[in-house]
Amino acid sequence: MGKKKKFYKYTEGVSSISQNGNPTFLLRFHDEGSNSIQNAGSFNEEEKAIEELNKYLKEGICSWIVSYNG
Repeated sequence: MGKKKKFYKYTEGVSSISQNGNPTFLLRFHDEGSNSIQNAGSFNEEEKAIEELNKYLKEGICSWIVSYNG
């Protein structure tokens, strides 16, 4: 078998290697100004990601959550 891939995530100002099995949540949204898909955060807790998602949705911004390792 080949070498295991390493995945990196941004956490509180420090770039670190993700641990397998630890769920990470990323908020994605459509930025109308640049007409592109942008990312907000990297969240370790689903509840915090959902709170942030609700803020974007209340402002009428198309947004969704992507879950990794979960």
